[in-house]
Amino acid sequence: MGDVAAGAGFGILSTKLAYLIQPCISRMFTGTTKGKNFFVVAPSYNGEHTELNFSIRL
Repeated sequence: MGDVAAGAGFGILSTKLAYLIQPCISRMFTGTTKGKNFFVVAPSYNGEHTELNFSIRL
């Protein structure tokens, strides 16, 4: 039960943090937070390999 609560807490806090720092990251990489520009970092793990994917649209 403690692992589930800790995992949920970590997920909620990391989501809140991502929403707080996203405008700063957008301005740093694209110069704007509105419009069609965006920057995405997406980690993934398939059981054997860990990846970190970057996507930017200007």
